Amino acid sequence: MKSGANPDNSHTLAVNLNESSGTLSSGTSADASNYRTLCYCDGELLSYQTATLTGTGLYNLTILYRGLYGTTAAAHASGAQFVRLDGGVFQYDLPQAYVGVPITVKLQSFNIWGGGLQDISTCTAYSYTPVGTGFPLLGSSGTYGGVTYNASGQVTAVSSSAGVNPYDIAGYLPGIPTAGQTLFRIEIVRAITLPISLTGSRAVCQTAPTSAVTLPIKQNGTSIGSINFAAAATTGTFTFSSAVILNVGDVFELDAPTPADATLAGVSYTITGTR
Repeated sequence: MKSGANPDNSHTLAVNLNESSGTLSSGTSADASNYRTLCYCDGELLSYQTATLTGTGLYNLTILYRGLYGTTAAAHASGAQFVRLDGGVFQYDLPQAYVGVPITVKLQSFNIWGGGLQDISTCTAYSYTPVGTGFPLLGSSGTYGGVTYNASGQVTAVSSSAGVNPYDIAGYLPGIPTAGQTLFRIEIVRAITLPISLTGSRAVCQTAPTSAVTLPIKQNGTSIGSINFAAAATTGTFTFSSAVILNVGDVFELDAPTPADATLAGVSYTITGTR
């Protein structure tokens, strides 16, 4: 694959996943432009919008965003290494003190049930020297890389130029919910910023409501927005008047409409955020 500008609509990245028996799915334009389909190819980080199956384990990736996170867009020869950087890839917020310091990593294998852990003394040791800026360890309030923290380490503000990563919240509830039923509830374990209007988010239902309904989105029990379905509509819209920061320990919740609708069923959603 040759190099190109963003979005690169001229070139195709052809990948072979037969070695890992993996699969790839297409994303939306927002997924590609927000790097939610992030991949690594021979030293370059890139994202894609469309993954077309061309054979067993073979895909053509098109509508590409190239040279992401400071990497260089370059031509890639056949046989170059490729990996989809999804939830199956280990991630770690590296403290600044370890940037530039050689570290050694051992990767223990285990069975499909999470047991049978390999004896670590038999694991190969891999050496790696981290590069970049690392994750800030702040003893007091301050601003780092466009992100402002308070004395407790909570995020209080994020500038538009901050180097943040995509973080999505998704859920699905089969069947018809009862009035005010809690459809989704989690305690936040890392700070997340939800954008104004929840740009890039999506909500659908398998069976449309009889009447227009509103599903409240809450932070610590207080409404901060909503998902809305018009009568007979299976695609929802969002009401979210300002950006909201969900800090560690906050409770994020989505509730069913009150009163209940007789036909609304199978609600699913993906809410976009950054961290």
